[in-house]
Amino acid sequence: MEKLRFTFTVVAASDGKTNLLCITLIETPDGRVYDIPDDLKPVSKHTDITSSAVFTKIKNSLKRRHQSRKLWIILTDELRKTYLDEGEIVQFCDQYLEEVIIENKPMISTNNNTESGNRNLGKTAEKFLLKNFREKHQMRINGFRNSKMNVIDMKYCKMVIKLRR
Repeated sequence: MEKLRFTFTVVAASDGKTNLLCITLIETPDGRVYDIPDDLKPVSKHTDITSSAVFTKIKNSLKRRHQSRKLWIILTDELRKTYLDEGEIVQFCDQYLEEVIIENKPMISTNNNTESGNRNLGKTAEKFLLKNFREKHQMRINGFRNSKMNVIDMKYCKMVIKLRR
């Protein structure tokens, strides 16, 4: 392998107040993704990467917590010895890294889907407005009828009261 893709992420330190730059994932060119154990994630453990010129740019570009960058790094002989064994299996600190499966969900949809989605949203909004208008209008009609009935009931009650006296 000529290069590996490292995921650099800013996470909270154990005290919860300070930020810590970590390498969370390593990806190979064939699409396999490997997770680094939690105790080996801090960048301070990855001395070969911290000594490179690329790391300075990464460190300057990541400032806020939960920010992350994925970057392909070309493997030098030192990096190859650190991150790959003789059979080119991904390792770090004499440990084989666990392969993880990450499902890729498309973030950007095609124009056809968004246009139909907008049309469906427009139709849904129209139906919602019409339904609410009908319900409110129906309530007003019923309320008017009920108020007439109440007036008639009140007049009847007053007549009955007067007759009893």
